[in-house]
Amino acid sequence: MSLYDGTPWLASVKAVSTAVGDTFVPIPSGAKGVIFDKVTFTNASANLSTSTTTAGLYTAASAGGTAICTSATGNLTPLTATTKFKDGTIAASADALTLSEQTSGTNNGFAGVFVNVGGTNNVSATFDVYIQGRILA
Repeated sequence: MSLYDGTPWLASVKAVSTAVGDTFVPIPSGAKGVIFDKVTFTNASANLSTSTTTAGLYTAASAGGTAICTSATGNLTPLTATTKFKDGTIAASADALTLSEQTSGTNNGFAGVFVNVGGTNNVSATFDVYIQGRILA
């Protein structure tokens, strides 16, 4: 894991599957405005060096809405063991985002973001995602 720099952890999600397109990550209640500082991918259950698996963070499902960390910068090939990590690059468009609450499905009433997995998922694995940032009042 990378060195913790003191920026608060907004949220995390464990065991994101390389076989699932989107995983919803709720951001704490009341977090309407958010500044995203860092997204870290780590703890892969299998060696992803031979895959082209990518992961990105977005405000809507299917890599929709505003890109926080695009799949292009979230290539997961460095995750060769559970101890390895990859920090995604925060997109310029992710500056002080206002999150919308979900209005349907199991996430109804929650504000959050989506981890979108893409690429060629020829390795069955899971990985964890840690999100650092600041909540604006």
